[in-house]
Amino acid sequence: LCVADNVNIGNDTMIAGAEGAGTFNLATNTVTYAQNIYEKLYPASTTKILTAYIALKYGNLEDYVTVSEMRQTRRPILLSAFKAGDVVQLKDLLYGMMLKSGNDAAIAIAEHIGGSVEGLQI
Repeated sequence: LCVADNVNIGNDTMIAGAEGAGTFNLATNTVTYAQNIYEKLYPASTTKILTAYIALKYGNLEDYVTVSEMRQTRRPILLSAFKAGDVVQLKDLLYGMMLKSGNDAAIAIAEHIGGSVEGLQI
């Protein structure tokens, strides 16, 4: 268990593109880097990692998936350049989701595996 104060530790520059980050030395139970570790942050990348895991576990990488219309969100979203109606193999959606952080690919995967974004559960 590493316990940290609400103080940024380490280099003054943030990791490129990250709103918050932390590294911890579990051998000494110390915090080696901390940047906004107590801020409430949107878990988009963590959600994409879990979506990839579920797709690999329950999906067939050779399946073809039709990309649906993207829903509007309040936050800016990253896209892999898939368009509504595109028919793409699941493996290519995984590449778009993980390499480009594409929300369009993540939504198509969730709809394919779980029937809907809300239906994608472990």
